[in-house]
Amino acid sequence: SVSKALTGYDALKMLEQKQKPDLVLLDVSMPVLSGTDTLRIIKERYPDLKVVAQSAHALIGDRDRFLKAGFDEYLPKPFSKEQLTGIISKLFHD
Repeated sequence: SVSKALTGYDALKMLEQKQKPDLVLLDVSMPVLSGTDTLRIIKERYPDLKVVAQSAHALIGDRDRFLKAGFDEYLPKPFSKEQLTGIISKLFHD
């Protein structure tokens, strides 16, 4: 199933209250807590949870910057079903 949170804070509350997801797609530009700040808290609490950075402002070097920040992968928006499937395959089948 898919759950949606509007802010980083909402995402953290959701992770505390629900069964842990297999994957989190996290926008790097969110209100209340930035995606990078939310990621740091997620990785402190749930170090094995896979978190993919998302951004509508894809720039050269973004992927490397997000991976260095601790994200497991990067998926620019908008993305295709094939791109999402590729990320899932890479994170869970490699």
